Amino acid sequence: MRRGMIGVAMLLLAGAVMIGPGPAQAFDSCDLHGSYTLSGFGKFLAGTSAGKSFQIIGVLDITPNAFCTSAGITGNVQLKVEGATAPIPVGTGGTLVVAADGRFSMDFPTIPTTATGFVAGGTGSPSNFFFFVSDLSATALNNILFSGNAAREPIEGVTGSTGATGPTGATGAASIVAGPTGPTGATGADGATGATGATGATGATGATGPGVTVLTGGTLGGATQVKATTFFYGPGKSTGSATRNENKVPMPAGTATGLQGFVNPTPAATETVTLRVCKNDLSCSSAFICDIASGDTQCSDTGSLAFADGDLLTVKVITGATNSENVGWSVTYGP
Repeated sequence: MRRGMIGVAMLLLAGAVMIGPGPAQAFDSCDLHGSYTLSGFGKFLAGTSAGKSFQIIGVLDITPNAFCTSAGITGNVQLKVEGATAPIPVGTGGTLVVAADGRFSMDFPTIPTTATGFVAGGTGSPSNFFFFVSDLSATALNNILFSGNAAREPIEGVTGSTGATGPTGATGAASIVAGPTGPTGATGADGATGATGATGATGATGATGPGVTVLTGGTLGGATQVKATTFFYGPGKSTGSATRNENKVPMPAGTATGLQGFVNPTPAATETVTLRVCKNDLSCSSAFICDIASGDTQCSDTGSLAFADGDLLTVKVITGATNSENVGWSVTYGP
């Protein structure tokens, strides 16, 4: 069987020799260059597929080296086996070498095997055709013999230069259909500013907004509040004292907000000065309080305390144990 298949393959190569290189034509590996569509047939001679025919098809990309002594092979080649549903891939990545007489050898390292053949002569360089045959004995594909040919895929040439412009044709008859409207032109520059117009009439007076007052108090001039004491201050009063009654100020209905405090000098180390807003004779609000710590001279609090009409307002100040303090405070008051 093998001898019969080899005989067929040799007949194919003999035909290739008849159209192969002439006696005066020398070849090298640059004579096969580009993408070649591969097509061939063969048969398994042994193994589980013995006696089955197959077709070998694919595309080989052949790239010679700079010296034309050999060429690298890439591409995608497959065996389509009789009765099989999926093709068998044949790995490329081998080397092709063309001898001066046009004979070549082409490695398929993943099988492994070497196919031999002839470059078709008289077709220019690179050649447009080549013929091949291979006897794969004891390979990964189990004793196969195949032969075939490959045709170079066409490569577009370089685009030529643009020819000279021909003469202008005669002007056609005038159209009776209006052409499409052209695009809108660019916006022009701004014109000069016009004269100022006459002043309009005065508008109606708006409604009166809610009144807000800032209440203030504290020690008078250079006076100080003695250390370790509790004083009460009333808004508008000249100074404070240790008793609450003489510093109370009656208020219209509203809300006290925004407590601000100031002392001089700063409290001694680890000590604080505390300010609280008080209403009537009840305990002063723990929610409306600010503390001035050692190293600071000011404090603020955003709490609030609502007052009914006639409620009495005072500000309570407690000094530290070490320093007597010059005290100032303010409270925002409004509806």
